Amino acid sequence: MKNLFRFVSFTTIFVLLLILSGHVFMNKYEYLKLRQFYNEPRDSIDVLMLGASGIRSAIHPPVLWEESGIVSFNLGMPGTRPPMQYYWLKEALKYQSPSVVIINARWAYREHDPLFGDNSESRVRQALDPMRLSTNKISAIIDVINHSESQSFISYIFPILRFGSREVLGKADFDFTVNRQRHEFMGSFDSPVMMYIYHAERRERIAKDYDGPEIVNEYLERMIDLCKERDIEVILVASPAINWNEYTHHYRMRTFAEKRGVVLIDVNTDDLRDAMSWDDLVDFRNPTHANLSGGRKISLYIAEFLTNNYGLPNRRDGSHDPYYDEIANYFNLRYNQFLEEAVVVSSLEDDEEAELDVDIMGE
Repeated sequence: MKNLFRFVSFTTIFVLLLILSGHVFMNKYEYLKLRQFYNEPRDSIDVLMLGASGIRSAIHPPVLWEESGIVSFNLGMPGTRPPMQYYWLKEALKYQSPSVVIINARWAYREHDPLFGDNSESRVRQALDPMRLSTNKISAIIDVINHSESQSFISYIFPILRFGSREVLGKADFDFTVNRQRHEFMGSFDSPVMMYIYHAERRERIAKDYDGPEIVNEYLERMIDLCKERDIEVILVASPAINWNEYTHHYRMRTFAEKRGVVLIDVNTDDLRDAMSWDDLVDFRNPTHANLSGGRKISLYIAEFLTNNYGLPNRRDGSHDPYYDEIANYFNLRYNQFLEEAVVVSSLEDDEEAELDVDIMGE
C-alpha cells in the first residue's frame, strides 16, 4: 500500500507540475482569451462570432452591448480555419445557447487547406491548447494527428512537452488568477493605435453572377448544420479587404449563402459601405483588417441589423451584469486614444505589418 500511495502521489504531483508549467510557458494572448471564455455565465451570450483575425478585429462585443444591449463573445482567432473553429463552436455550445452565430464568410468562396498540416501546427495549437479537456478536444486532437506525420496526442494533452520553453517570461506568466478572469473585450481585438491610407483603385467591379464550380468546405458546412440542428440563426460576415473583387469574392460567397439558406453580410459592397460611412483612408489597420475606427463602424451596423432582424432583447433594460458596462467604457477609452494617437501611413510600402498578411483573402 505504501508503494501504491507513493506512486499515486508522485504521478499526481508530476501531472500538476506539467499543467502549471504549461500555463507559465504558454503564449498568453490568444490562450487567455479562449480560457476566459469559460468564465462567462452559463447561457448568458446571445451572439457568438467565429472566424479568423478579420472577424476578430471587425466585430466588437462592447459596441454591440452599448448600442443594442446585445451580449456577445468573439471567438475569432488569427490565421484559423474552419476545422478548429468547428470544434470551438461545439465546445461553446456546451456552455452557451446563442440565438445567432456569426461566421467568417471568406471561408465560403474557396476551399482551403484545413490547416491540419505540420507546417500549420502553431495555428492549430493556439486553438486547441486553451480548450478544456473534453470529448470535443479529444476529437479535435485525433482529427489533427490523423493529418499529421509528426504530432503526438500526448503533446496536445500536455503542451509543455512540445514547446518546452520561451525566451522571455514576464510577471503575467506566473499569474495563475488570470484564467479565472473575464476577457476585457469579450474576445475581440484591441487593435493597435494606427490608421492607414491606401489607394482608392483597389476595388474591382464585374457585374455578373458567379457561375464557376461549386465551393465545398466540409467544416464550414458542419458549423452551419450544427447551428441549424439547434435552431440557431447563422450569418456569414465578410470583413473588409483592400483587394475585394465583386465577382471573385462577393458572388461566390453569396452563392454559397443562398445554397445553405443563411444570411450574408459583405461589408465591402457599396450599399453597406455607404450605410456604415466606411472610409478607406481611416478605417483600415492593414489590407485585410479593420482598425478600431472601422471595427466600430462595422459593429454599429451589425448591432442594428441584429436588433431589427432577430428580435434580440436589449439586456441593458433593467438589471444586468455591470461587467458589460465596464467593457464598453474600456472600449471607448481605447477608441478615444486611437483618435488622439492615430498614425497615418500613406502607402502599402510603408506598412511593415502588411508584409505578414501573406494570404490576403484567407482570413
